[in-house]
Amino acid sequence: MTVWTTAQADFLTKQKTYNDKYKKEWDKARGQYAQQLMEEEMKDPTYTSLNSRFQSATARYESLESSVEQMEKSDSTAQLRSQLKTLQKQRDACLVSSPINGIVTTMGAKLGAIPSMAAPLFVIQDLTKLRIRVLVPEYEILLVKTGMDVRITNDADLSSSWTGKVTGVSPVASDLNHNFTVTIDVTSAIQTLTAGMSAKVNIICESKKNVFAVPYDAVVKNANGQNVVYVVEPLPDANGNQITGQNNRKAFDVENKREIIVTTGMESDYYIEIISPELKEGLYILSDPEGRNASIFSGFNFFN
Repeated sequence: MTVWTTAQADFLTKQKTYNDKYKKEWDKARGQYAQQLMEEEMKDPTYTSLNSRFQSATARYESLESSVEQMEKSDSTAQLRSQLKTLQKQRDACLVSSPINGIVTTMGAKLGAIPSMAAPLFVIQDLTKLRIRVLVPEYEILLVKTGMDVRITNDADLSSSWTGKVTGVSPVASDLNHNFTVTIDVTSAIQTLTAGMSAKVNIICESKKNVFAVPYDAVVKNANGQNVVYVVEPLPDANGNQITGQNNRKAFDVENKREIIVTTGMESDYYIEIISPELKEGLYILSDPEGRNASIFSGFNFFN
């Protein structure tokens, strides 16, 4: 068994040696054959022609490259580049761009006209964001603060209303009548409201819910100096039924008016809050006791 193993090992060793030698000879022969094929290809007229054209093109490219380098270093090229930059700046200066997205609503520019700092070339408005400026008299301006909520209405669309925020209050009067400019940004969806429309705004300086409010003239002083309002009853018609829906002295028993002592609270331009345990919805109160005009008080509003 040992003799057989040794013989087998010698055989494998010699076989590997022969294989390695054969492989080297084969690689050498293959390389020589490849070299022979390449030499034969190079003798082909087509190859010779293509190689000649390639060498010629390479020479022309190197010549042109050298010429370009010389031109770039020349004074004339530098001058042309300087002129090009100047022309590019002039072109860019002719481009009018807007810092905001919007719609051109006014165009003051005219072909051939010289622009003036006093007159804008274009007016561009962003109609997705509206701002309202109102004048507030000096006796109310101290009540207005930035961040206050605003209710907005418009005569063109009486069925809609909008919300807003006070974003600016002028620190100085805007006119000789001592009015101050207040800036309001519309915060709700624009919908039918657009630039150029008039708007009515109600700045909410303070708010209360479930209170009674009457016109200023409805609150008067009694003989004791107390704040009072006067309640009246409607007169019956010819059939003995109460007359409703009329706000004049003929429809109410103003001669037998009843006094209610009240305490006043919040105030607005036209209304003043009144507080009393005797107040309830549906009372008829004289809005102007001296003028003897009656208004119906229902809930939280007067309807004159």
